[in-house]
Amino acid sequence: MVALQDIEAFVLAGGKSRRMGEDKGLALLNGSPMITSVIKSLQSIPLEVKLISANPDYNQFYLPLYKDSIQNKGPMGGLITALEQTSAPYVLLMGCDMPFITKKAISHLIDNSKENKITVAGTNGYINPLLAIYPKSILPELKEHIENDRLKMQDFISSQDHHIVKMDEIEKTEPTTLTNINSREELDYWNKQ
Repeated sequence: MVALQDIEAFVLAGGKSRRMGEDKGLALLNGSPMITSVIKSLQSIPLEVKLISANPDYNQFYLPLYKDSIQNKGPMGGLITALEQTSAPYVLLMGCDMPFITKKAISHLIDNSKENKITVAGTNGYINPLLAIYPKSILPELKEHIENDRLKMQDFISSQDHHIVKMDEIEKTEPTTLTNINSREELDYWNKQ
């Protein structure tokens, strides 16, 4: 298991959200920016939280804010930025669009993590690269993938030493915890719940 003090959390905030039509993390869910609950869940662990976005509006959260070190590379660009900016040996990378994520779900991932491997959440046979712990040691391979425009995170994880933490039991007790909100329609739906 990776020790808690060896992990820093980075949230990929905003970015080009074509389906949402606005910056996803700042979209209002029940009156608060969607990213707010992600930050609170991470801080409840407690983990140090940093944000990755070029949008200065994220300064309202009073957390360290970094722009992608390599532009227009999607989540892979966010991952390399996090690994370059962290002072810890591991980074917990999360998307800003999982507003129902719980302390229990994040703790389950950390408690079942493996040292020197990518630890990634898995449900129903799928992996979630934006609920995953990445060791800093993957930086050389990550740079190579980005330089060659191989930007699919699932492919990158599959090519590395990795460990999948099944989240199915967590989902049984917390069915919405891994829900992503990616579109205006989904946001409207959850705002009406």
